Amino acid sequence: MSSFSRIRKEDAVLVVIDIQTRMMSAIYDAERVIAESAKLIRGCRIMDVPILVTQQYTKGLGETVEPILTALTEDLGGSTAATEHRYIEKLRFSAMGDQAFVSALKNHKKKSVIICGVEGHVCLRQSVLDLMSYGYKVFVACDCVSSRKERDLKPAFVEMSSCRRRPSNE
Repeated sequence: MSSFSRIRKEDAVLVVIDIQTRMMSAIYDAERVIAESAKLIRGCRIMDVPILVTQQYTKGLGETVEPILTALTEDLGGSTAATEHRYIEKLRFSAMGDQAFVSALKNHKKKSVIICGVEGHVCLRQSVLDLMSYGYKVFVACDCVSSRKERDLKPAFVEMSSCRRRPSNE
C-alpha cells in the first residue's frame, strides 16, 4: 500500500484563494502564480472539477485578477465544467472560517480539495490546516502558491506537509 494519496477527479474540488488585484502587486513572483493558477483552473474545468474562488475583504484588496477571471469563464471548446462564478467573500484568514465557503464546499459533496492562491503562509496555510481538520484530503498546487516574501513560503509548505493525515485504505 502506497503512503501517497491520489486525486480522483470525481471526488475533487479546486479552491482558489484570494488572487486579487491589490494583493498580487505585493506578491513574490505573482506573474508565475497567476499563469500557473490559470492553467490549473482550465485543466480542472476541462475535467469537470468544480471550482470555488474566495476574495479576502474585496473592498480593500480588489477583485480577482483578470487572467483568473478569464480562465474561469472562457470558452474551452464545449467544456461544461461547473464553475462557481459568484466569488465567496471572506473576512477571516481561513476560508473555513466563513459559513458561505463551508456551505458551498459541502454542497459539492467532495472529499478532496486541490488548493492554490495567496498568501501561502497565512490564508492558504490556515485554510489547508482547517480543511484537513474537517477530514478533507488536501492537495496544495505548490507552483500556484506564493506570499509577499519568498522566505515565508518554505515554512508554510513544511507545516502544511507535516500535518498531512494518513491516507485511508481506499
